[in-house]
Amino acid sequence: MTMSPQRHLEIERKYDVDGEASVPRLGDIGEGLTVGAPDEFSLEAQYFDTADGALAERRIVLRKRVGGQDDGWHLKLPGDRARTELHWPVTDDVPGELLDEVRALVRGKELQPVVTMRTRRTVTRLHDASGRLAVEFADDTVTASNPLTGDIRTWREWEVELGDAGEESLFAPIEERVREAGGVPAAHVSKLARALGRDSLETGTRAVPAPAKGDKPDAGTAVVRALRSLVDALVTLDPRVRRDEDDSLHQMRVTVRRIRAVLGAYRRILDRKATEPVRAELRELGQVLGRARDVEVLRGRLTGLAGADDLSFAVGLAQQDYERHFADVLEFLSGERYYALLDGLDALVAEPPLTPAAAKSATKQLKRALESESHRVESRIGKANASKQSKDRESAMHEVRKAAKRLRYAVEAVTVGEAAPLGGKVARLGRAAEQVQDDLGEWRDSLSLQRFLEQAAGRAHQAGIDTFRWGVLFAAERERGEEAFADARQSIALLRKAIG
Repeated sequence: MTMSPQRHLEIERKYDVDGEASVPRLGDIGEGLTVGAPDEFSLEAQYFDTADGALAERRIVLRKRVGGQDDGWHLKLPGDRARTELHWPVTDDVPGELLDEVRALVRGKELQPVVTMRTRRTVTRLHDASGRLAVEFADDTVTASNPLTGDIRTWREWEVELGDAGEESLFAPIEERVREAGGVPAAHVSKLARALGRDSLETGTRAVPAPAKGDKPDAGTAVVRALRSLVDALVTLDPRVRRDEDDSLHQMRVTVRRIRAVLGAYRRILDRKATEPVRAELRELGQVLGRARDVEVLRGRLTGLAGADDLSFAVGLAQQDYERHFADVLEFLSGERYYALLDGLDALVAEPPLTPAAAKSATKQLKRALESESHRVESRIGKANASKQSKDRESAMHEVRKAAKRLRYAVEAVTVGEAAPLGGKVARLGRAAEQVQDDLGEWRDSLSLQRFLEQAAGRAHQAGIDTFRWGVLFAAERERGEEAFADARQSIALLRKAIG
């Protein structure tokens, strides 16, 4: 039995204050707000992480807390403006659903207590006229102990958190009162960071320095920054895939392909002796994801066909296939091979295997790499044009699509984003490659649907189902496939023109 977590967007400010300061008056900071009587709590929380601080490095906080109104397991995820807090009821062990949120970071390592925190908290709440919570002001006296080092730290802080009825404009008048009472903005971003004796949770080992404004990055910096962004995206997508969220499987598959494209296209800059083993493992992951994703696409196309009621049997078969392949995805994502792959990707970013070309100008080196990718596409197109048999043509066109896709992803890695070193004509090349990818993808998906309808028709007939309408839909789908192939021929011509 799974336990879906409660989700809460946490928007708060923290303030350091000495032990003698009096809590500021809050009764007139907002029109229509009323102040309730203070509540006192004794809280005890255990914070968990791996021995190497995998969660802290991503600014993620995992704790089990008792003694307040929100007893349970809390997982706090970082955000630009606010943190997302997930909450599960109290259990002896970490809930499996919670673990799914962080498996791509924990990777089979043991989660151990890193801090025990005892807090004496006095809470004052402000509500609007309808009784909804606007602001919660917490006066905390904290004692934190580190079981690994034996260190004990004690401090007092004020925490101001917005409720459902609160607006960020309330922070200004509250902070004015806080400063008058002797409080100052906290020097630490979280209680856990302070308990660990750090200003921030992360240690900075994952940072890739950005070039100064106006400076042009070298080729190595540009490629590693693009790779870091993609690896982060892969890890972020992991829990979404485990929950089988809409489009998550597709996005993870695309991200895997993007990483492979960067490692393959920029082998002038990243030593292929180090990157090829990682690319091989990414290919394996991509194949596992791909089998499930292809059936997911097929199921969607079947459901969307006119007269889909006649195809309920076929949709059911596709659903069975999807469930089987998705189970394979979950098994792979929970295995040592996958965790080793993530370790390998982290290592490539932390200590990139740079070649001598990496220290040279990004503009020149990246363009040289993309020229090679363009020649690779041209070669695949030539082989496809030479194909005479339809079976050979399909295989050759698939190779064209893969080459165009790799070119597109290699282009986008260095043209998208504020720090991207290239743009203009190079970006247009990527868009032309994307069109080829899309059109050939539509053709390929149509062929897959046609084959599935043929195969499923036999099983449907055996089950006593009238498949006359299936034949009509098959013919219409074949016509759509021919149209997609014609579009692809045009987009290939435009790509060749963009390559020049």
